[in-house]
Amino acid sequence: MKVIDIKEAKENLEKILEEVEKGEEIILKTKDKEFVIFPKPKRKLGIFKNKIKLEPDIDKPLPKEIVEDFYN
Repeated sequence: MKVIDIKEAKENLEKILEEVEKGEEIILKTKDKEFVIFPKPKRKLGIFKNKIKLEPDIDKPLPKEIVEDFYN
């Protein structure tokens, strides 16, 4: 994790954002405060493959009683 002074960040913002985009965690520091910038987590495709089972009738309308419960 990199600690960067806010003044330096103003001068090198584009470079810092590129580092965050690559996964680097950055701490921006002022005189009395620190702010952490975390990179967006990367998503993995297929992590629920074969773990979730949908019923064959998943697209059928719900019974009237259940629908009414949503609106009452």
